Amino acid sequence: MEQKKDIRTIDSIKPYEKNPRGIDKKNFELLKKHIKKLGQFKPIIINQEGIILGGCMRYQAYKALGIKDIWVSEVNTKNEPEIIQYNLIDNQRYGYYDDDALAELIYNFKDEISLEDYKVDMRMPIGIDELLSNYAPDNEKDDVAPKCPLCNKKLDSQYIDVIMKQWKEKEQGLNANFAERNSTQKVDT
Repeated sequence: MEQKKDIRTIDSIKPYEKNPRGIDKKNFELLKKHIKKLGQFKPIIINQEGIILGGCMRYQAYKALGIKDIWVSEVNTKNEPEIIQYNLIDNQRYGYYDDDALAELIYNFKDEISLEDYKVDMRMPIGIDELLSNYAPDNEKDDVAPKCPLCNKKLDSQYIDVIMKQWKEKEQGLNANFAERNSTQKVDT
């Protein structure tokens, strides 16, 4: 038996004013493109007061696209800690990608899927306790934590390890390409 969707007007709900998530312009445009192509593929989570607990980026995209009626799922919250918990759970990554299986799955359809339109996060998530130990406002480690030279935000060690691995792989590839080019170049005499 199919469950009836709860459809509300977009003006009847509002974002959680303390939502810590954001989206840049490029990814916002990508989200709108996905919504145009696939529609409303999952509901926005709201509480009994119409506050969005999950789906704020989609809500913004729906507004920008002029979508008036949206699919919601309502939950009852008792207090702000519950609002925060729903917000965290909606963005929680419980699973992970098997690199080889994902690549094999997508490879068979690479000509039918706009690969540049999709991103996957291959890093392992960190716990909120680790987040607080590294980034809490009064953390003594603030002065020694490495910071991004572009945005000046602190970087976690897992992120640095992933970036260094990617950089080394790219460097090895460049070195191999350079060596191959030099071995096949003719020298003018």
